Amino acid sequence: MDETQDYTKYSLDQLEQALRHTDEETYPLRFRQIVDEIDKRRREPIRIDTTETMLARRRIPLLALFLSLQTPGLGQLYNGQPKRGIVLAAVFSVTAALPFLFAVKLLYSFSGLLLFLIALMIFAAVYLFIFVDAFRGAVREKEFRLKRYNRWYVYISIMAIVHFIPWPPDLPKQELIDTFHSYRIVGDSMGPTLERDDCVVVATNYYNSRTPIREDIVVFPRPDDESRIAVKRVIALEGEKVELKDKTVYINGKKIADPWGHSSDSRGLSAAVSRRDNMEPLRIPDGSIFVLADSRDNSLDSRCFGAVKKETILGKPLYIYWAKNKKRIGMTIK
Repeated sequence: MDETQDYTKYSLDQLEQALRHTDEETYPLRFRQIVDEIDKRRREPIRIDTTETMLARRRIPLLALFLSLQTPGLGQLYNGQPKRGIVLAAVFSVTAALPFLFAVKLLYSFSGLLLFLIALMIFAAVYLFIFVDAFRGAVREKEFRLKRYNRWYVYISIMAIVHFIPWPPDLPKQELIDTFHSYRIVGDSMGPTLERDDCVVVATNYYNSRTPIREDIVVFPRPDDESRIAVKRVIALEGEKVELKDKTVYINGKKIADPWGHSSDSRGLSAAVSRRDNMEPLRIPDGSIFVLADSRDNSLDSRCFGAVKKETILGKPLYIYWAKNKKRIGMTIK
């Protein structure tokens, strides 16, 4: 029986498919109705809803990559994945902020340094994933209907907001730079505590709220040549009287425990020849310290250049983060 149907809700592709499966002789009315609907559709202008979608355009992978490099998550927005872009931008923000938020506390120990480096590697991996994901997402999009946010001025506005607002906010990056410095040991005077080519982390703020004590190892510019940085051990404090007798240290006339000092030369030089082994009593001025190397026969220290002013101390070495002898890496400096 040749009956008509409602084809107004059919798409053009569906109408053409229905026409192919409808025999004109058997169903002339239905055939004519389909032909008329197709003809009507082809004469109608193309309607584009500019509020929701625009013409289909392929995504450019290199542009998606560039946008993600400039602002993580923006490449995903370009690919029509705003939710994915927001999530990845949030993950990027967290992984970028966490290492620096806790770095000042972490870097006081070698284990903390390792955690800091692991956090940085996670951040780098997230960053790499974001722009690779944007690139691959653009490659996969064979035909993409533009959304209302796929406008060049939207991308530029987002980049401007991100780059002109300090980000990540309130991170102690400058404090991190000012607090921790790296030094390489170039001599043997502090062996075996510190050996040549040991690389150490020095806390420059260590003595901001502390005063040096006996046995501390400190870094400072040499009083006789401030262009040269020295590292020695504190032996005598301000107001104390220090004296050397046959390589033995006396403070205020009493022999002190000196487990750090060692000598390889069995000869004892008199004070008239050198202050290496024997030194007349010396009162340490206020605001100063007396320092010696652990290797007493191989050093220029307070026996040569006198007391060191506390205000010139650059910091305290905390640990060895790199060394020729790999067994020394991670050692706390005492």
